Amino acid sequence: MITPLVRRQVANPPAITAADVKPGRLMDHEDASMVCAVITYFLLGICLAFVWAFRFRQGQLVRRLELRVEGLLYPAD
Repeated sequence: MITPLVRRQVANPPAITAADVKPGRLMDHEDASMVCAVITYFLLGICLAFVWAFRFRQGQLVRRLELRVEGLLYPAD
């Protein structure tokens, strides 16, 4: 199994520079930013659901009072 691999090796391999590996390194950053963006959108969605559900936390009395106060206000206020 080792013989085919040894046959393809060169005596003096070319040096690998930072410019050669830069596209791969930038792709790693892009993948990480995509993962972080998905996590952020998921957490913001959960927060939005909590904000939406907060309005149902109030009791019936508070809801009736806020409708009455809203009816008493004029646009000029």
